[in-house]
Amino acid sequence: MWCLSSAGYLVGVVDGDVVVEVDLPSQPDWTWCAYHAELDIVVCASQSGALVSVHCPDQHVDVIGHFDFGIRGMRWSPKDEQVALVTGDGQFLTLSTTWNVMHESPCSSCAIDGLVQLSWRADGKFVSIQGPFSLHATLSLQVWAVDNAVWTLHAQGRHEDKSELALQGQGLHWSPNHALIASSEVFKNQLHVAFFETNGLRHGEMALTVDASASVTHISWNLASDVLAVVTSTSSSGSSPSSTLQLWTRRNYHWYLKHTREYESPVSALQWDLEQPYVVRVLCSTGDCHVLSVMWKVASNAHGHVAVIDGCHVNVTLCDRALVPPPMSAARVQFAHAINEVLVLADGSIVAQDFRGNWSRSQQLHAPPQAIPLTLKDGRSVDTMALRYVQVVDTSTIAGISTLYASQVVTMNVETGTLETTDYHEVVSTISNDGCHIQLSQSKAIWPQGVVQLSNGHTLWTEWEVVQCSTVVVQLAQTKLFVNNTLLHASVASFHVIPTLGYLALTTLGAKSEFRLYPLDALRQGTFVPEVCRAIRSTLVELDPDFYLLPLLTCDAKLLELDTALLRLQSVLLYDLPLTLLVAKHTQRDPKEYTSQLSAFQALEASHSSSYLRYAIDMSLHRYELALRHLHAAGPSYHSECVELVKSHHLYDVGLTLFPSASLLRTPIVSAYGRHLTAQAKYTQAGYTFLSIRAFEDAIEAFKRAQEWHMALALVPQVPSFNMASVAYALAEELVNRNELKDAARIYIEYCQDVDE
Repeated sequence: MWCLSSAGYLVGVVDGDVVVEVDLPSQPDWTWCAYHAELDIVVCASQSGALVSVHCPDQHVDVIGHFDFGIRGMRWSPKDEQVALVTGDGQFLTLSTTWNVMHESPCSSCAIDGLVQLSWRADGKFVSIQGPFSLHATLSLQVWAVDNAVWTLHAQGRHEDKSELALQGQGLHWSPNHALIASSEVFKNQLHVAFFETNGLRHGEMALTVDASASVTHISWNLASDVLAVVTSTSSSGSSPSSTLQLWTRRNYHWYLKHTREYESPVSALQWDLEQPYVVRVLCSTGDCHVLSVMWKVASNAHGHVAVIDGCHVNVTLCDRALVPPPMSAARVQFAHAINEVLVLADGSIVAQDFRGNWSRSQQLHAPPQAIPLTLKDGRSVDTMALRYVQVVDTSTIAGISTLYASQVVTMNVETGTLETTDYHEVVSTISNDGCHIQLSQSKAIWPQGVVQLSNGHTLWTEWEVVQCSTVVVQLAQTKLFVNNTLLHASVASFHVIPTLGYLALTTLGAKSEFRLYPLDALRQGTFVPEVCRAIRSTLVELDPDFYLLPLLTCDAKLLELDTALLRLQSVLLYDLPLTLLVAKHTQRDPKEYTSQLSAFQALEASHSSSYLRYAIDMSLHRYELALRHLHAAGPSYHSECVELVKSHHLYDVGLTLFPSASLLRTPIVSAYGRHLTAQAKYTQAGYTFLSIRAFEDAIEAFKRAQEWHMALALVPQVPSFNMASVAYALAEELVNRNELKDAARIYIEYCQDVDE
């Protein structure tokens, strides 16, 4: 992680240790820094306009350039291919990794004084910009789109009635799933997080539970786009500003505040981990770096009472009586502050911990919660006790790990508020729901406390192993099936008594190496699943390979170590919709993710030709070349769409193959191909391409850029509006500027008849 102070002090931090320290050139307003992995440099920028790079291996500082009007915002593209900048004079620029200007256009009608926020869409095709782009000094939102390296203003943020937005703060982030742009807005005299679509239209909002004087400083989606982190800052007279971090999630169109953290100093940076979707890092202005790891957890008891955190409220649903779809609930318990932890005891009472470490208990659904006074065993009172990984031990006792001391386990009696702390040095203990207690001690031995009794009265026998570590938690899950390897191999031949092929396929598809208790060395080798699949496959081939085709395909998939997502992709590639639906049903994906797409394909299958259906499937898989061929095969009525597909995805070679020279659509394809070659600076090829369709003006321009002056002048007589002397003089001047005096002299003599020049 790289951190930059406003004075130009750049540090690199690895696992909490500072490993790199660099002093940048003296500037009072260094603001941005970003690491570029491919170049192995850190690019830093200041508001006054300085742009430098720091070479990581030797900490050498290179000055890239300086913008006279200053820099108001900077953000690298998702793939680090280009960087977007907004300057103080209202210019929007993109620079390549070689620091060449790829695009420049105005984004504001006046000079920009404040900072501008930029956020790229994950595919790099759009970038959103938020800043004061008008004389009214109010914030507005712009969405820019790129096409062939040319950026254009795609949309502006607006209400559906086109009324003016009241954006506020410095938070702006585009969700990784491309769905929404998150910003902040004052709406109905209350601070909200507002969401916008790619077309700039407002798409709902959520109210923040903060003071009216607060402002949003950071907004960031996590990698999975299911958690939104919002940082607000408040400052009161006579005190330094403080910051609050809130984590929000959405279910059934309702936003839930799930976690709250307070920081005594302002938050300077907020970033989610790029690999672990539920790990967020918070950097404060004091230099403190906080790493917060969250996880999904369901608070419930054995009677089916479920509690859901919703800010200062806890929504309780009695699932044993009725299923109430969220965000509705059977009861709603209100607490004084935002809740971070909630537990449901066996008697149905709710125990909650707010973000300040205070504990409260609600013994009845509609009764107001009562604070739990915390006291130590020796009688001393404690104001707060913040715990994590909190679990219910029994009807009146809960246990968790202290947030201040990672090795301290705290047990709390919710009836009396008595706290007991125990220091465990690498000793882990857990209590499972079925009563089996397991503890891992320093001597690396495991003792089972109690016997697991199954519902049919039989005893489940287990085998314990001594492990070579001291940080393992062993827990028995009630839904796991432990199989004897030898017995399974010996019983494979009896599988023919199973009448349903789907059961055989699911048995093979669900087989995993961790589904049995064997020595850990054998488990690490991972030979269990291949052995079983080979045994099942050989037996089914002997019985009836045609009848057992589906289980055989499943065995082959497991032997090839294909995941279900790849198996589904292969089924789609076969253009077999029933097979795709069958595979999708056996995956862990939400049916909402594939049902709509398959329904659309089935509708196309009924209303269009098979070639058009294959075109639609290929487009969804981004196989544009095959899509073009299938669209062309669908008939002449789709040939105009073929031309547009060729242009949008640069499929010129395939397009020229499909459309012969006699086709009227070949000319626009060749013309578009020439423009594409020109954009790629392949001017000579572009010239000959234009020449093939007798586009002489474009060919002359291409040959001039390619410095092929012989060809350019040879084609001038083909264009009546061109004057040979004028074109020749212009070419000669360009050659003189490039110090190619010999060629310039030939043009002056042979084409201009100007010996004096």
